[in-house]
Amino acid sequence: MSNMETYGLTEQDLLNVQWKIAKQKKYMESQTFIGEDNKVKTLLDVSYSANLSERFYPRILNKVDTFVSTSLGLDLVPVFLTVTADGFFRRMMRGDYSEWTDDLREKYLKHIPNNKRNGFYLDYMDKHSTLTPKDIYKILGYQLHRFYKCETLRAIKKAGHIYTSIRVTEPHKDGVPHFHILMYLPVQVCT
Repeated sequence: MSNMETYGLTEQDLLNVQWKIAKQKKYMESQTFIGEDNKVKTLLDVSYSANLSERFYPRILNKVDTFVSTSLGLDLVPVFLTVTADGFFRRMMRGDYSEWTDDLREKYLKHIPNNKRNGFYLDYMDKHSTLTPKDIYKILGYQLHRFYKCETLRAIKKAGHIYTSIRVTEPHKDGVPHFHILMYLPVQVCT
């Protein structure tokens, strides 16, 4: 295993991806059309690909700026959250289920999906199957969905107020995901 291996990618995987991106860029540069301004443009000129377009990041920044200004304009208060899985999930990625007791299972019964729509993760964990970063992402996503349906946020809407949020997923070095969430809440909730 080399020092380059991260998130389950090898150096060969990285080279393969770089080759594919270069191939995609060459293709997009070779495909032209006449724009509304009667100028010749390439597919790359109109692309918003995160890997190829210089317009991707400014566009994201513009969306975030619009989100923030709109939320502040509504007199909402910013709250920053970091949402991460409990440590025992990370150990389950190594096949270590020593903490997965009946009591812990009972405590997490509502917080781990076990259905056709979201996946049968509780059953999977009961078999002591090794989890992947994608499994943990799905479990965290399910927990976040439940959070958005919590009584506090429902009460905000019921009182006639609004809240907004934006989320970014970020992986740790071992690939385990966590969420950064910027919420804007009514001042009445935050005082």
